[in-house]
Amino acid sequence: AVLNISAGKVVCISGELDNIGDANGFNNPGPIPLIEELAMTIRKKRAFPVVEISTTNLQQRFFREISDACWELPNSYYLQWVKALDCIIDVGWQNNPSVFSDAPQEQLVILSRYSREFHDIIEREGKKVMYLGFPTQSLATYWNISYDVLEKAYYESLNCDYKRLTDIAGQLNRILHHTSGLYIENGENRLDFSLVKSSANEAKLFESNHIVMPAGHLSWRTDSLHGVFQAEHVYYNNTIWHNVEVLFNQDVIEVVRFADENKGNNKLQNVLMNADNDIHFALGINDKLHQYTGCAHFDKVRNGGVMLISKDVSGEPLILFNRGYIKSNDFDNIKGDIIYV
Repeated sequence: AVLNISAGKVVCISGELDNIGDANGFNNPGPIPLIEELAMTIRKKRAFPVVEISTTNLQQRFFREISDACWELPNSYYLQWVKALDCIIDVGWQNNPSVFSDAPQEQLVILSRYSREFHDIIEREGKKVMYLGFPTQSLATYWNISYDVLEKAYYESLNCDYKRLTDIAGQLNRILHHTSGLYIENGENRLDFSLVKSSANEAKLFESNHIVMPAGHLSWRTDSLHGVFQAEHVYYNNTIWHNVEVLFNQDVIEVVRFADENKGNNKLQNVLMNADNDIHFALGINDKLHQYTGCAHFDKVRNGGVMLISKDVSGEPLILFNRGYIKSNDFDNIKGDIIYV
């Protein structure tokens, strides 16, 4: 329904089997049942599914066994492939970072360049792309997260009412852009903030041709920040910190306090103090996802989540998350249908 696939369309379903460390090959079916259901649903719409399957082990073998010269491919290959398709569904999207840990830097640079060129071609040709973000066992192991928890959260998050979430996004745009004196309250801490007042600064559930699942993450550019944000969790570079106080003084982070001693605290403090000042305020509105997973990709869409999002000097995202209340000096407290406003 989200892609609006109609008869005669050609849809590529791209997936990857996670067979790292699996002596018997493929004990875990991974995304195969989901890929089968997608292919059946597409075919029943009289459209044509093209199923493309790879493996994690094959990716690693490419890095080990293929010469640099063989990595160089003209982008005309990608152009011909994309022109033959109407939609692309990438079932995986979230790879285990350890898969590429031993890859030569030269090949990673080439891979990154081709990836950008491929997505540029997709955008230029106006093709729709959906990233389903199906989790894998090795990814859960890398993050030290229960795979059962991750898989359960994944399927629950997909089973939401997308029209309802789109309507809520529109409602929140209207409320937040016409309300002054906004602040986030969490216990005794308060962060006053304002948003950039512009039609371009409206949160969307989906971009027109670029759909990322799970859905339910809305963000707006902030214009000002002043006060204390009490982050229950901070997600950065595949690591999570808990109970971090961040003090903003006229949009600038001045103080970072940690409730727990951790050898990575100094690193995060330096990153936060030097982070990009273009900070986004974000909300999670997926009412099918309530449980904390420890994975930012899922937690940032959790119902009731309140976030500040920035980037480090290299562009790596920083997510500060809590479940506080959004209030306004104009009102005592308006309880929204899904999130607190």
